Amino acid sequence: MSSLFVEDIIFTSPAGSSVGVRLDEINIREINVDSINERTTGAGVSINGGTAIFNDTTQIFTEETVTTTDATPTTLYSMATTSNTAYSISVEILAATAAGDTAAFKRSIKVKNVSGTVTAGLEYDSFNNTDTALNTASVSISVVSTNILVIVTGIALTSVKWGGEIKQVYMSF
Repeated sequence: MSSLFVEDIIFTSPAGSSVGVRLDEINIREINVDSINERTTGAGVSINGGTAIFNDTTQIFTEETVTTTDATPTTLYSMATTSNTAYSISVEILAATAAGDTAAFKRSIKVKNVSGTVTAGLEYDSFNNTDTALNTASVSISVVSTNILVIVTGIALTSVKWGGEIKQVYMSF
């Protein structure tokens, strides 16, 4: 577990007065914010929406959904790569049918774009946990041209709702 040390947090009341709070330690498993910007000079943290920048490494979190009605591979998410940049992509995807059948998938992959040539490593940290009716459903991460795609494949003659979180960590080299 990581620790976050915070000197001061200022809360503003509706009347406009400030209230100061000093914390010695705070442990956070997840934080969702619209904007945090450092107030001091130098390398630091900037979070805007789902993008977090820590020095020279950027992390983007996004939530995506799509519905499939057959076994045709369907793009859940697509992102363009940038030349001379390395990426670590992790996805956690859920699938569900109206009948209550569900599946969970996790995939992670390393991708790099070297002078416009994009290559992907082998998937790692991957798992499936599916109900019998969704045994043939699948999730994959692939590279097409200079894009990284998250592909979901449903079941023939079955409406499957897909949703999940995609985390991108990348940095230039």
